[in-house]
Amino acid sequence: MYGETYPNTYQYSFGTAEDVDLDPGVGVNNALKINFAEAGFGAGYAQTNVSTAQYVHFDYWTSNATTFGFYLISNSPVTEKIYRLPEQEPIVLNTWKSVTIPMSYFTNQGFNPVTWFQYKFDVLAATAGTVYFDNIYFTSSALSSDSFISPAVKMYPNPTSNYLNFDANEKIDSITITNALGQIVHFKTIDNNDFSIDVSELTKGQYFINLSSEENRITKIFIKN
Repeated sequence: MYGETYPNTYQYSFGTAEDVDLDPGVGVNNALKINFAEAGFGAGYAQTNVSTAQYVHFDYWTSNATTFGFYLISNSPVTEKIYRLPEQEPIVLNTWKSVTIPMSYFTNQGFNPVTWFQYKFDVLAATAGTVYFDNIYFTSSALSSDSFISPAVKMYPNPTSNYLNFDANEKIDSITITNALGQIVHFKTIDNNDFSIDVSELTKGQYFINLSSEENRITKIFIKN
């Protein structure tokens, strides 16, 4: 829906946003800049079936926002459902933060993925706070593997019944675990590269774990047996 890697194919927009280049050099790294004291911003598309997507994703950066929401809107009839911060997860300041939301969070509220045609970022009432958004897209990433490896973090075993182990190339400051509805079920300060987390008390199912470091925000998925 938005980003250099993802075609911006919207047919119209509503609200107010600036398309700004964050790259100080000759490259291009555009982001949507929204001042929620003035208005939110949204975009409209030809009605599209996104029922094969398992997640919707966006990245954000803010130094002062205290609240905002991401909406998916379906047509016939027009129905909009919201994932709102900080109610669903804390707002992180002064660093880029990735948000990956299960589509089930929206469909369980009545959003129809067969007739999706709009998204928007907005607040319930005009609220001071400017946020930059990038990399807005639907995705259907594969979930299950014995281990999940990225250039920064190794997480194993996956699935697991008791402990998740992490081996990171940089110090992890904290972790936040959310369930399939986007609700925070566990938060822990880490301050280490190698660590384990006891997930034995979680109910069986799929979870998202957000790992925060000084330089990165990484979202991974694990299955609790």
